[in-house]
Amino acid sequence: MSLLDRVKDSLPGDTKSKIALAGIGAIALLAFVVYKRTRRSVREKFLFSLRGTTVEKEYLKYIKAHAEQNPESVIKHADDFCYSSGWMMNVGDMKGKILDNAVLEHKPKIVVELGTYCGYSSIRTARLLEPGAKLYTFEVNPESAKIALQAIEHAKLNNVITVILGSLEEKLDMLKSIYKIEKVDLLFIDHWKELYLPDLQRFEKSGLLQNGSVVVADNIYIPGAPEYLKYVQTSPKYKTELVESFLEYSKLKDAITISIYQGEHDHLSQ
Repeated sequence: MSLLDRVKDSLPGDTKSKIALAGIGAIALLAFVVYKRTRRSVREKFLFSLRGTTVEKEYLKYIKAHAEQNPESVIKHADDFCYSSGWMMNVGDMKGKILDNAVLEHKPKIVVELGTYCGYSSIRTARLLEPGAKLYTFEVNPESAKIALQAIEHAKLNNVITVILGSLEEKLDMLKSIYKIEKVDLLFIDHWKELYLPDLQRFEKSGLLQNGSVVVADNIYIPGAPEYLKYVQTSPKYKTELVESFLEYSKLKDAITISIYQGEHDHLSQ
């Protein structure tokens, strides 16, 4: 199914009929959906800016004011805020359950996340890890990293989660040289979509992905990562499952991929 078809399926029936009757083109349809998805976010950001603040800062205030100091409460109140007060680009409650299931099934000891943002998925994942397991998360935005650190502290997960400020290209070597990591059991990719494939390949070259490593990637449909999707679905290095769900805090269709790394030897034997 094409992106356009998935977009059409996300629209109400009467809207789809009007679009068909009007003969609107694919570009216009996609523009309509982007507007539909972002208008709430844009409006909220504008209103927050008038008050001299941001949705991310208000999110942190809300967490500190309402959530108890444990991860379950932080996640619950984060979702409440995003539904009622300010849309945020977290993995969210619906796709978050898919991530939860991957963590519970594979029981990773070392998790790496690309794209900390404000710490939601770090906290969501870390709360399910077994004793002794660690999560390392990369974030390029210093302001987002500051907010994430405070949210993580409120969730009492400082001893589990390490935030690394900088890009994977700049800081990948730290995983081996400083944190002495030999294998990444679960990699969660949720940063700039155009970096999904290059950063996955950086992990392949580093040797940190080994047979059985799990790679989970968000926002496969919206905004979309077509080159990444094609790669993990066609490369013999991976066995990939595409799991459909909904874009965070919305009714638009989105998807997550869960890919199991098969090792370089399988690839070379082809």
